[in-house]
Amino acid sequence: MKARISAVISGICIGFLTQLFIADLRPLPASLVLTNNVTGKVRLLDRSGTALTESYLNRWNINYQTPLHLIPETLQMLFIFSEDQRFFSHQGNDFKALASAVFNRLMDKSASRGASTISEQVVRMLHPRERTFWSRALELVEARKLEKKFTKAQILEFYLNQVPYSRNRRGVTQAALTYFNRDLETLSLKEMLALVVFVRSPSKFDPTINQSGRKLLERRIELLSQRLASSQSILAARLAEQDLLQPLGFAAPSAAVDASHFIHFARQSIQDKTDNAAALRTSLDLTLQKKLNRILRTRLKNLATLGAKHGALLVVENQTGEILSWVTASASKAAPSYDAVLVKRQPGSTLKPFVYAEALSQGYQANTIINDSPLALGMQAGLKEYKNFSEIYYGPVSMRQALGNSLNIPAILTARTIGVAKLYNTLRQLGFDSLMQDANYYGEGLALGNGEVSLYELVRAYYTLASGGLRRELKALISQPEAKPQRIFSPEVSSIIANILSDPSARLLEFGHNSLLNFPVQTAVKTGTSSNFRDAWAVGFSRNYTAGVWLGNLDGTAMTEITGATGPILVLRAIFAELERQSISKPLWQSPKLIKKEICLNSQQTSNCKSATEYFISEAEASSQAALDNNLHSDAHCTRPVHLELPSPGLILARDPRIPDADEAFPFTIERSVEPSEVIWFVDHKEVGKSIPNGRTFLWNLEKGRHIVHADLKLANCNNKTIQTPQVAFTVK
Repeated sequence: MKARISAVISGICIGFLTQLFIADLRPLPASLVLTNNVTGKVRLLDRSGTALTESYLNRWNINYQTPLHLIPETLQMLFIFSEDQRFFSHQGNDFKALASAVFNRLMDKSASRGASTISEQVVRMLHPRERTFWSRALELVEARKLEKKFTKAQILEFYLNQVPYSRNRRGVTQAALTYFNRDLETLSLKEMLALVVFVRSPSKFDPTINQSGRKLLERRIELLSQRLASSQSILAARLAEQDLLQPLGFAAPSAAVDASHFIHFARQSIQDKTDNAAALRTSLDLTLQKKLNRILRTRLKNLATLGAKHGALLVVENQTGEILSWVTASASKAAPSYDAVLVKRQPGSTLKPFVYAEALSQGYQANTIINDSPLALGMQAGLKEYKNFSEIYYGPVSMRQALGNSLNIPAILTARTIGVAKLYNTLRQLGFDSLMQDANYYGEGLALGNGEVSLYELVRAYYTLASGGLRRELKALISQPEAKPQRIFSPEVSSIIANILSDPSARLLEFGHNSLLNFPVQTAVKTGTSSNFRDAWAVGFSRNYTAGVWLGNLDGTAMTEITGATGPILVLRAIFAELERQSISKPLWQSPKLIKKEICLNSQQTSNCKSATEYFISEAEASSQAALDNNLHSDAHCTRPVHLELPSPGLILARDPRIPDADEAFPFTIERSVEPSEVIWFVDHKEVGKSIPNGRTFLWNLEKGRHIVHADLKLANCNNKTIQTPQVAFTVK
């Protein structure tokens, strides 16, 4: 009876353990070829497939999987000899090797060599468990199931691609790159032996982790080679032909070109639907990135004595909007931690093309005359004086000359004419999101770059001009879908601006005949310099590319008289020289709707007319403009708003108690750019007096209270046409 009870209990226990054992068995994957990056970050590649990022924190080696037929046969044979000599004959378990290992363990407790087959090791990789007798038994069963489901070749390929090494590396390809900076097919026999030995105790043999690792590794290689030499395998003959006395040539992988800032930007472009991809191709050209990084750093070193420590550049391919290069550099070796491509700085004159593009959209032509003379405009704090950079003034100039020579006064006057609010809205539509304040905060100075923008925003805006006035977003990923473009300027307006910026004759007044802005291939170029030489810019576009460069100091320190035309322009020239070598050079695109006309530059001298080619948006504009005396009396010139210099809007005046009220006066003043034949002044809509003939100023006796002033004036050079200035409110206390 007791025997029967014991048998029943034993049966129950065995059944329970069997059920428990079966429950602990885990299902095998559908495939041993890993295609999804189920853990870790997506790996980013450059446009040609070269790795930009490497992450070794993933559970699997997704990025360096090598098909079995591309893994050297000798390396395969070495692994089989060392790890599982009966790999091709057993069905997952080698009980003979297991028995031998158990016997050796009993005879020598210091013995540590196991007897796991390659299939059992694959199971251990797929199903990590705590090392116990129970888990070992599970591995034996699962290894047999593995061999029933997959071929020997599939199992061996998975093993060689996923076998763990030190430093979180997996697989022989990663190991060869990590330890020797070599591809598998270039490995020597001794280096292959090292890869085989490493897997037994990766951290112990790694000389970068263990100081005695190299010595231990060499000893283990020697022992393995001795075993090979005494074997009857083909490897023994190959071993005799090799020199194993040469020391291993450990070599770390070469440092990648710095693209960390671009990588950070690119990761923001990755959508949820791409998160499972093992790798994504970005738009970056790593070869170009390396060359341009070197060019920018060399320029910074040359300018170091003038206080230029940092720089950035951005290059875009026009047809696709793909970012080819994104560089932040310094004169020293280390790249700045701040991304200078995205840092907000004052852009200087680089915003002027958009001022004139908006003016063209409102009826200006490229030969519209604008007066270039000293200018002071009223502000709440008083007068703001504007000067040209060279402090030279040229009088009446065409819009083409004003933009080509980057004259400040015409830009300010044009901004006032088109309206600061309209200019501000246009800049916001172009993508200058850094201009966070309202239009009144910046005022007319917006035309000269008194707001802060980033190089990224600036290049994107010039890319809009290069795209015929369509705003298109820049792309960091090849697979990134393109958003619907937004029309900002007409193709005709964009073409005229591009033509002016690429016209050497348009910039003769300030830059001369041999300007660095004259590129070998037709390129629209603009430079800019912020106040006190804190920032120097050069930006432009050809038929194929758009690029921008910034030089300065990230801490805001001023440089020593480095301008856009002396500092970054050389980098921009080098960029386009490098780019044009890679493509077929073509002139800038030009709208076929533009009307080309010969106009007279000095039409008042009818006996000696100097002609030039100009472009007009319509036939009507071309006919009317060409018939005028260089547009001196055109409607565009004579209908633009004329503003008061004084008082400025919101001005607060205080009477001096020491001066009799009858003697206290304030000068109302018309802006200096006009020539009035008569000015009638109105305060609170009542006429208070006239300026002297051809005068621009009227002395008004102060009266306490809030007032509104405006003036009616006749323009001498517009057939005495009468116009009214905008009203200005001010207060007298």
